[in-house]
Amino acid sequence: MHEHMLDVAEEFYQSLDLPYRVVKIVSGALNDAAAKKYDLEAWFPGYNMYKELVSCSNCTDYQARAMETRCGHVKQGEREKRY
Repeated sequence: MHEHMLDVAEEFYQSLDLPYRVVKIVSGALNDAAAKKYDLEAWFPGYNMYKELVSCSNCTDYQARAMETRCGHVKQGEREKRY
């Protein structure tokens, strides 16, 4: 799904004939939620540089863990969280 979102954003840039690049963000620059992140940057000739227009992150089970949302059957006496 994450790669599909990235593909859709790229198709949009291509439909506008925008020069762009995809930047994979290194793990040390990610926040606590994201497991993987790409930035799509378009070329701004007036600034003579690329600038970020879209950020596409894969947050895996971050929201479920933050809300303590679980699925499945709870066994009596089981305290371990499963996501």
